[in-house]
Amino acid sequence: MSPDSAPALAQLRRLQPLASLEAGHLEALQAHCRQQHLPRGARSALDPGPGSCLYLAAGEMLVAYPDGSNEVLVGSCGKARWPLGAAAAHPGGGLAITDLTLIRVEAPALDQLLTWNQFPPGAAAGEQPAPRQIPPALLTRGAFARLPAAHIQALLAAFQPRSVQAGEVLIREGEEGDAYYLIESGRVEVVRQVGGSELPVAELGPGQSFGEEALVSGERRNASVRMKSDGRLLCLAQPEFAALLKAPLLQAVGLEQARQLVAQGACWLDVRYPVEYARDGLRGALNIPLNEIRNAFPLLSRQRPYVVYCRTGRRSAAAAFLLAQQGFDARWLEGGLPLDTAV
Repeated sequence: MSPDSAPALAQLRRLQPLASLEAGHLEALQAHCRQQHLPRGARSALDPGPGSCLYLAAGEMLVAYPDGSNEVLVGSCGKARWPLGAAAAHPGGGLAITDLTLIRVEAPALDQLLTWNQFPPGAAAGEQPAPRQIPPALLTRGAFARLPAAHIQALLAAFQPRSVQAGEVLIREGEEGDAYYLIESGRVEVVRQVGGSELPVAELGPGQSFGEEALVSGERRNASVRMKSDGRLLCLAQPEFAALLKAPLLQAVGLEQARQLVAQGACWLDVRYPVEYARDGLRGALNIPLNEIRNAFPLLSRQRPYVVYCRTGRRSAAAAFLLAQQGFDARWLEGGLPLDTAV
């Protein structure tokens, strides 16, 4: 079997603290787990790697500890139900007595899901917990994976479910922004008025969001959104959006700090129209207009930071938030690019 294959849910349920996760959360974690099989007689350094924890899921292994002692561990039993190093000192290495199965789990994803698992809506007030409102697969990536734990319960309680029907208009172009929407089920279409005609811009489905651009930039809605099918949305009013999503995700930097980041490898990202960029864009900057930023997600690197700018800071703040929602390391140039900045 491939060393990077995902383990079965039944295997994960035998491990701790994974066994405490709700079924949906455990399924979400499965995508962040990889198993490896070692033959009898193989030696392993038992190094989980950065940001990971390692389990002995099946088989028998003789492990050696830094103090010179040895111990036989049996997969998914006793100490081996916990990550290596959690119930005792971390082994310095091991020898496979039988064929083995090791499982690596991404520690940040596990920590996030364990945190969400402890905060059902209404629990603090002594109410009966409401059904989970956030699709579990979203909790380990993008915006929700980056939220501080202190915001989790408040965010769960703040989201309001809304059933919608095909053809229903949710946002109208030109209106002021008042809410952020997360699609739980169904599909929506985004359209703009161009020269008196309706131009399709995008189609969004479960797990995707809309409505954030106007809330971040302070501008009016730049497109209309309507349902293509019946569905269910999770709605977050503007005040809660600002406190629970915008504040923790949107990172502003000044010009000198931005230059330092770029000198260290970050990339300037100009989100103005090409004609604006051609006039006074920064040398070496990547130019992706705000209205095209969603389409550019697959083309951007998640390993490189971005410093997003425009002249006023409005479009760049909106673009930086959209990028941060998708898990990119993005900062926005607060106040915009000064007019006398060298290109």
